[in-house]
Amino acid sequence: MRYLPAALISGALLLSGCGSSEFDDLRQFMDEAAKQPAPKLEPLPSVVPPATFEYQEENLQDPFKQRSLRPEAGKDGFIPDLSKRTGPFVEFPLDALRMVGVMRKNKRVNAVIRLPDGRLMLAKVGDPIGHNFGVISAINETELEIKEVTLDSSGNWARSQAILSLQDSSAPSGAPSK
Repeated sequence: MRYLPAALISGALLLSGCGSSEFDDLRQFMDEAAKQPAPKLEPLPSVVPPATFEYQEENLQDPFKQRSLRPEAGKDGFIPDLSKRTGPFVEFPLDALRMVGVMRKNKRVNAVIRLPDGRLMLAKVGDPIGHNFGVISAINETELEIKEVTLDSSGNWARSQAILSLQDSSAPSGAPSK
């Protein structure tokens, strides 16, 4: 009990230290801010309802009909055989291949094709070539004729023709022929 008055005096001194003027500048700022009038706010804009869309079934696809992501057959019903793509020329796009010559033996004609890695390969009519399901359809002294099958903008298979022209063998791969 004798320590009780000393403890009370010590506690009062400690609490009086917490009431220091450390935050006086903050209190002064808050008092000045409370005296200023509140800024006027503009009213919120009115809510515009979203535009409505009326579905016309004769012009659009049925949204509930199951659809396939596979391309459809072309106008003539043709779909390329996706499993028969083997050979040295199908690994590369057509623009990376170079025709550098023609070899004849008896009645057989072969084109000499330079691959992007520098290898030379012989190609014959009927060989698959390029990424677009191309097949060599004819070989002559100056070019290869290639029939390709590509997807058109509507997602259907379409046939097209490409030409791989004879390149100057002394020019580096990618350089135009003279």
